[in-house]
Amino acid sequence: MNPQGCTALSLSDQELMAQISCTSRRLVVIAPGVSAVVAKALAEVWERLGPSNVQVVLDVDPEVCRIGYGEFEAVKILQAVAGRLGTAVHSQSGLRIGVVVTDETTLVYSPTPLLIESKIEDSRRSNAIRIDTPLADPDETPLAIEQNLGLESRPVAENQVREAEQDLTTNPPVKFDLAQKVRVFNTCLEFVEFELRGHRISQRRVPIPSDLMGLAKDQRAQKLLRSSFRLVPEKSKISGEKVDRLKQWISNNYLTTWSGYGNVILRTRKAAFERAVRTLDRYIKRFQRRLMESLQSDIDQNRELLVSALLPSVAANPPQRWIRKFLGPKPWKEREVESLLRSELKKAFGSAKDVMQEMKLKVVFKGVTYESLVDPEFVRLVEQAFPNLRTPFEEYDAAKATGGLFGTGR
Repeated sequence: MNPQGCTALSLSDQELMAQISCTSRRLVVIAPGVSAVVAKALAEVWERLGPSNVQVVLDVDPEVCRIGYGEFEAVKILQAVAGRLGTAVHSQSGLRIGVVVTDETTLVYSPTPLLIESKIEDSRRSNAIRIDTPLADPDETPLAIEQNLGLESRPVAENQVREAEQDLTTNPPVKFDLAQKVRVFNTCLEFVEFELRGHRISQRRVPIPSDLMGLAKDQRAQKLLRSSFRLVPEKSKISGEKVDRLKQWISNNYLTTWSGYGNVILRTRKAAFERAVRTLDRYIKRFQRRLMESLQSDIDQNRELLVSALLPSVAANPPQRWIRKFLGPKPWKEREVESLLRSELKKAFGSAKDVMQEMKLKVVFKGVTYESLVDPEFVRLVEQAFPNLRTPFEEYDAAKATGGLFGTGR
């Protein structure tokens, strides 16, 4: 004990139970919540000391249990013993610190949110201060001590307990060990959406109206014409194959891809991956600027090729929709048919600017989800792909509390 009578300590459930159990005259417990084992120890002391010598103040909000500050079973245990003794558990909304006042000692502590951290089991993790000098008159009652702390608690009503229990049944807390693993996992791995769209220009095809199909006589047009017309030749210098190869190189060097799950990346490689992506993005912009004119030339050439191939047949037998809307009955003027054909194909082909604007690079990072960590196949893939993954994180309490990153105990 230091000269001021204050000691910093790691307050585990066992330490808290010991502090409560050794009380002989009075006890005040103020906290967001407590575990069921602590509640049982508190209930025994309450029955031993009697109703007027114990004061219990909790936050009976269901969110307290979802965060992991306490267990709802503890509320039910303490509510039952209070009922037997003709007294009440009190409720103070918004509590996020803990205070325990016994005969001669006061504890002030920070409750552990189990959604984020594991239970206190490490003496190096100090979360409490014990003050061995009495902070209240030895004869002061637990109720008076609570009131002197400035709290305005109210007795917990039975309907309040039922409503909280129903809320937790509808929206129960997650398993805290898995929630901790999600946090630890996200310090070393992330999911990545890495997509490049609209870059495979040689695979772009122009939809040709069905009533114009099969009318081409030119062999080059027939080769390109199926149910659609290829926008540019397959081996064109603007086909986008180089962009595709660069994107694939980045994927191969930085990402691990699992069927059904997508891409994952080690956080240690994320900065290098992002630099590579920025390089790819700059290359795409240069590619767009440099090849805009060439692409427009190819589009115009292929569109005129198709106009020439289709015009003789279309002029002799134009689509009925043109006849009804524009041409009227025979005879049809070829220049009018050609104008309609060119206008329709121009709309179908679009422009180089339209095509280039559709070229988009998308990168989105996502954390691992609770559902992933309860999926045995996902866990197996992670352990197989990254066998040394848990080693750098042994210092994390969450990893220690669950037998390693995935709780296998190996």
